[in-house]
Amino acid sequence: MTVEASALETRFLDFHAEGRGRLIARLVEAADGPAAELQLELEQARLTRGQDTRPLLLAPSLDLTADIDTPTRDHAARSATLRLSWPEAAVPDVAVFARHLPESSPLRLLGGSAASRGQLTFDASGVRGEVTLTGQDIRTSLLDTEVLGTLGLELLLAHASLDGSLLDLSGSRFTLEMDDDDEAQRLTTRLLARQARFTHPFGADGQIPRTQLVLDGSVDRLGFLDRLLPRAHGLTLRGAGQLQADLDLIGHEPQPGSQVRMDANHLAVTFLDYRVAGSGRLEAFVEGDTAEPKRDWHSTCPVSRWGGGTARPNT
Repeated sequence: MTVEASALETRFLDFHAEGRGRLIARLVEAADGPAAELQLELEQARLTRGQDTRPLLLAPSLDLTADIDTPTRDHAARSATLRLSWPEAAVPDVAVFARHLPESSPLRLLGGSAASRGQLTFDASGVRGEVTLTGQDIRTSLLDTEVLGTLGLELLLAHASLDGSLLDLSGSRFTLEMDDDDEAQRLTTRLLARQARFTHPFGADGQIPRTQLVLDGSVDRLGFLDRLLPRAHGLTLRGAGQLQADLDLIGHEPQPGSQVRMDANHLAVTFLDYRVAGSGRLEAFVEGDTAEPKRDWHSTCPVSRWGGGTARPNT
């Protein structure tokens, strides 16, 4: 059966898709009995979620297919597999994605328009798939530092539970290019999330979020990392280098075993009234136990502005 219409819409989970197009329905024979296949092809489509009327996507074409093993009313919802795909789309405001990313994510989307493509699969076990976002003049927050620049985000959704208790974005990566008044060339930060697992990421029912992150990449503005460093001595970083981070966060607080390592050709570390500058390495780590975690750090600058990596008072 095929139905064509100038206005079609569908609701699935908490999503709402609408546009013009056609619906194709088929009954097929399977090993366990009859099954159903539904395909909705929308043109000039609009996708929203929940009570938020702002569009997640405006797509020239959007396809939704449903495979239903048992086409009976009582079992269809539990047996259905839904696939949503869009080869190209516009995101009028990336801030609409903010509610879909945990607050403990190192990257937050604050504003700006972007292009997107992606595909998602929904079934009884959860959601998986991938979504890309690319755009210029995107406002983002990277480790609580707000910047404006060109964003390329490849979001791999390894698994998301339907009840919101688990989100796994391992394998995701992003590139952020931004202008800097002190640099002739644009600064570029590239990060790969080798592991990005969020338990109770949105704090539902009073649950405290827990985040496990393993990050690799290059960072052209080390000030992004200030939030992860010990606060007691006013420790700050400036410069650029290669980053390795292994973080275990409860809420926003790093837990014992968390560590950050930065290897840099131009590293500047300030603490109290002192400053160390040169080529070297900085390591920050959390020791102690969960009840009383203690942040500490170690820096080596074998080629220092003042020679030998010796700290000197700021002037």
